[in-house]
Amino acid sequence: MRKIGDILPRFKLQQGDDLQWIKTLFLVILLADVINDPFHWAKFPLVFSLFLGIVSSKKILNHPLYWCILLIFLPFVKVNYAVAANHHFLEFYFIVVFMLQTTLHENFTYIKTIFKWMFSLLMGIACMYKLATPEVLNGSSYHLMWATGHMFEHLSTFLMDDYTSIVEENRAMLSLLQNDYSQNSTRLLPGSEILPGLFFFYAWIIILFELVLVFIFWTPYKLLAQALTLIFVLFVPLATWESTFLCLVALLAMGQTETKKSLFYSLFSSIILIYISIIFKT
Repeated sequence: MRKIGDILPRFKLQQGDDLQWIKTLFLVILLADVINDPFHWAKFPLVFSLFLGIVSSKKILNHPLYWCILLIFLPFVKVNYAVAANHHFLEFYFIVVFMLQTTLHENFTYIKTIFKWMFSLLMGIACMYKLATPEVLNGSSYHLMWATGHMFEHLSTFLMDDYTSIVEENRAMLSLLQNDYSQNSTRLLPGSEILPGLFFFYAWIIILFELVLVFIFWTPYKLLAQALTLIFVLFVPLATWESTFLCLVALLAMGQTETKKSLFYSLFSSIILIYISIIFKT
């Protein structure tokens, strides 16, 4: 009986340490993201609260009031959330989950279950929306985002000498359309003839990967799940630098691991640190 009594406290401590580590890492990601947001009066108290949580003891991170404060200030800092993609709300979801966890005093296993359902529903809805949107299925929406510099910017700049000039001219034409009421349409520069086919292929790859991301958090094959997540996190920046989304996906994947000694733990940690360093620099 003494041996069992010695093991159980250590197991509980390990669970608490894992959740503490995830909360702290989430605050660092959120801080990096908030610093890049436009100036607003709510930015100073939010940044102060994030710093406080990062350097604090467990007492603050385990208090529901702390997460309630973050939930109150965060919406005032963010902009254009009325038209934001669904994954941009992951930050809010995380804060609500941690607030519930601290209120109900639930353990790490319960939190992992919430993560699974939260992320699975998010990816499932995103996949159904794409399947119901013809502009996504035929790739034209991605072509438009490429032509206006909202996606594939880093990769295109590296591969095409004239990409920057195409984007600048397209943005100028859109600006003219917006300001000149005599015009009701404009024609953007489409780039190479091969692009429509590539964007059609890309659209269906994204749909497939969203289904894979749902599979990742329910499959019993942990090694396969972590390998697929690692591939996703590494290659998505080629299309768009959704830094917060990528960090949170990696964070969610690490939240599913049974132990910190997981094979991909160090790789995930390194990727997140690289992303955060880039966010702070930009």
